[in-house]
Amino acid sequence: MTACEEGATTKGYCRLHFISKWQDKYNKKEKSKEKMLDNYVRAITKKYPEKYLEVIREDLSSESTFKKTVEALEIDVEGKEDFFADIEEYIKKFDKE
Repeated sequence: MTACEEGATTKGYCRLHFISKWQDKYNKKEKSKEKMLDNYVRAITKKYPEKYLEVIREDLSSESTFKKTVEALEIDVEGKEDFFADIEEYIKKFDKE
């Protein structure tokens, strides 16, 4: 990477490169969350092939039951706290429906 001619304003980067680095980091975190959720659904459908939709709905009924299920299924979660915060938002959406 060549040196940027703009002045460093934030954490040693110019504004453009700081935003670029932040966006890359954000996208990586989002993909990690999607991958973990995909692994969760696959594990549930494999363990409960007949009633996996009911199990998923029960797990999403509260954050604590979801965390217990994720830990029981030994699903690797990068950035657990961020992921569980996002799951809390999904739970609220299901409660509204």
